[in-house]
Amino acid sequence: LFRIGRLARLLRMLRLIPELKSMVYLIMASFPSFFWTVVLMLLMMYSFSVYFTEVALDMASEQNVSDEEKAFAMKTWGSISDSILSLYMSISGGDDWRNMIDAFSSNSKTSNVVVFAGYIAFATLVMLNLVTGVFVEGAQKIIKEERAQEIMRMACKLFIDADGDNPGEITWNQFVALAETPGMGQYCEAVGISSEEAYGLFSILVQGCIKLRAEARVIDIAQLAEIFKESIGILDRRTLATHKLLADLSSKVRAQTCIGA
Repeated sequence: LFRIGRLARLLRMLRLIPELKSMVYLIMASFPSFFWTVVLMLLMMYSFSVYFTEVALDMASEQNVSDEEKAFAMKTWGSISDSILSLYMSISGGDDWRNMIDAFSSNSKTSNVVVFAGYIAFATLVMLNLVTGVFVEGAQKIIKEERAQEIMRMACKLFIDADGDNPGEITWNQFVALAETPGMGQYCEAVGISSEEAYGLFSILVQGCIKLRAEARVIDIAQLAEIFKESIGILDRRTLATHKLLADLSSKVRAQTCIGA
């Protein structure tokens, strides 16, 4: 029980250190990718191990191979499990893969070396780099999602604290007071806008693009785009009407000028 209590205190400490918490979260989130990576590596090594095990069994039945070479070959490639272990050690630094090649007899060494070198090249240059890329991409995606959630929580806390006694509503005066707070400055820095541009957020809030309880949805952005298109259309129509009115007025002025002359 005492050890369980110490473990619980350690877990609580993880929540107090954001960087450590993020690292633990990334490790836990990488478990699915790690599982499928292990499956893929096992399939690849199993395919090659079948070939090398057959080679070792053929060596054991040859008469012109010494007993010492047979024993070494059987130790390295004598079974599927031994072959998989040897293949894994050769790409992970567990043993020098030159020692794996020496287990083959001189009769078929050239062809087996070519196959083994192809396995090493594919495993190190393709598989391991691909796995590294998958883990890095997954970590970056998780970091971006966590950052977006953190920014959303920050925005929700700011606006909920600012709306006072009117949950879900905020006035212009409340927003101006909020814009002068250090928390709003941190939020603006996080989303990449200046303090002056922050006042434009209020008009966006009025249009309903950003809610106090949730992030902007696709439908909200589509509605905002539709409102913008309608506003542009109204502005174009009013501009044409104004041009027409000015043209009529100009014609009447010229006609009056001609009459007066």
